[in-house]
Amino acid sequence: MLAAWQLQPPGLGTLPRGIVHLDPPLRVTTQ
Repeated sequence: MLAAWQLQPPGLGTLPRGIVHLDPPLRVTTQ
């Protein structure tokens, strides 16, 4: 999962919490 964060833009990568979904287009859902 950490590798998926590297694919995210730096702005999204700085989010304290997030769930990375690889099935749809890369999205980070903050909960």
